Amino acid sequence: MLIVAASNIACSAEPVLVADVSSVNVSKEKYSDYYHIRYALTPDNASLNLGARPNVFENENGQFDIYLNKSQFPIAAPMCERTIILRMPGTNPSGDQVKQSINEKKALFERIQTMLNTGSGSVEVVIELNPYVEKIRSNSLTLELTQCNVFFRQARNHYVDNLGEIKNNHPDGIKKNY
Repeated sequence: MLIVAASNIACSAEPVLVADVSSVNVSKEKYSDYYHIRYALTPDNASLNLGARPNVFENENGQFDIYLNKSQFPIAAPMCERTIILRMPGTNPSGDQVKQSINEKKALFERIQTMLNTGSGSVEVVIELNPYVEKIRSNSLTLELTQCNVFFRQARNHYVDNLGEIKNNHPDGIKKNY
């Protein structure tokens, strides 16, 4: 299975394109900056399947993948041929509120699946560009993906559907501001 995915996401020799990153939210942390974007998944820019490779929701940990059309993604991805994988990280089974976390992820997957299967509408998500993002320029922020993977934003086992700051002192670890 992995070989099929790798062959469909092979490296490309196309010139590097610089994308507009005015919509990128930068969270400055102690050791690194984290880059997040709000992105509308649509039937034109997302898919549940990569060729013959079916996509399933992993009931035991909540992981799933969505395949994004590279040409419609707002961040340059010169190493990707046509596809960027958007992955929902699995839930740590020893973490807090495991069932709740997996149920939330399943509900999001089902919303995306319904939108894609009907071919209409959109589902807005928040994407974490780290760790496979490189800052090319600082003065006029320019980013580029170094791999063909990005992730749904997650903190403490839960999908984070906003660009706000994550706070340790908040009861659920997430400050809900947009």
